[in-house]
Amino acid sequence: MAASSCKQPAQELTSRCVEAPDLARALARRLDRALSALAPSLDDLLGGGCPGCGQPVTMRFDPLAYTLTELRIAFSGIYMETHALACSYGWPEDAILALPRDRRRRYVSIIADERQAG
Repeated sequence: MAASSCKQPAQELTSRCVEAPDLARALARRLDRALSALAPSLDDLLGGGCPGCGQPVTMRFDPLAYTLTELRIAFSGIYMETHALACSYGWPEDAILALPRDRRRRYVSIIADERQAG
């Protein structure tokens, strides 16, 4: 996100992500081509076919908006999870948030299963 708001986003991203940001121009171009081949830019029109009727479909994809939406969805339940674990186990918030997400969600699932059975 920081790189996207800079005047020279590619250089900003390189300085943040590459251990030796002062690359020779030739090496920087090779790195850019290699990264483009591995993960081409998705900030463009994408095409496909409708699985129902087979008609071609074209749409614009914004990877930043998509990523931010996914992160909001992924973390929207953090308050509910924290509340459930704190109420059920008496754990402090910092201990709950220190748990790996999968482990935290398993505990919440156990709590939900017990409430349904209960």
